[in-house]
Amino acid sequence: MSDDTISNETKLWRAVIYQALLDATKPEADNEPQESVNDREKAIRWLTIVSGVTAAYFSDVCDFAGFNPSLMKQTAIRITNDPTGFSRKRLNVLLRNEASDETYWYTERFTIMASTSI
Repeated sequence: MSDDTISNETKLWRAVIYQALLDATKPEADNEPQESVNDREKAIRWLTIVSGVTAAYFSDVCDFAGFNPSLMKQTAIRITNDPTGFSRKRLNVLLRNEASDETYWYTERFTIMASTSI
């Protein structure tokens, strides 16, 4: 699905997921405020929990974003468990909306990994 055919609402919900992935993969820092630690932990829980109200909200957001919730959860787990931080760097490129071949490739790959067959 090209960017031209994705509704603005769908783009907004995808941005919610991208931001949660960034929050979840934010590197720990010395003297980090407790609020930052809490935000990271909340994002990880929201992305990875498998049952309960939080999981239902995640499923709804994925539906609104045009992503398959199960595949998105698998993708999120892979990204949050990436010890190199490489996935976070690529997500940063997406959120900054930088136009490059890599951004296009990664956007398409991420969409394919997490999307239903649209």
